[in-house]
Amino acid sequence: MNDDINYDEIRKRVDKRVKDRVGFYTHVVIFIAINLMLWVICAFTTGLEFPWPLFLGVPWGVGLLAHGANVYFAGSLDRMREREVEREIEREHMRRGMMNGKRKNDSETPLRLSDEGELIPGDEGESPQTARRASRR
Repeated sequence: MNDDINYDEIRKRVDKRVKDRVGFYTHVVIFIAINLMLWVICAFTTGLEFPWPLFLGVPWGVGLLAHGANVYFAGSLDRMREREVEREIEREHMRRGMMNGKRKNDSETPLRLSDEGELIPGDEGESPQTARRASRR
């Protein structure tokens, strides 16, 4: 992870979350106002014998709930997804024998096989490939 603090990126994320919440609150106010108006019209025209505003209010209410879930729970789902991706990348590195982007057997000091079959430090100027070739002789 990058430990550097990028205030512009943080500002953009916070602005987006605030804008999403304001959009949701606006949606709630419009939902209440229009449904209230429809129920008043229904009460004065047909009475409450046939509640036709339900045909608009119920599907719209479901959409409003989905909008709220998206605003308030999408961030936690994104964070959960990001953690899972990082975990899978780490598992894949472990599976391939890599640590921190390097293979386990890629060391700073080259090793070579001694005549007795033991691993010993190779020459400093020697690359791991040269050390392997020299140990095979």
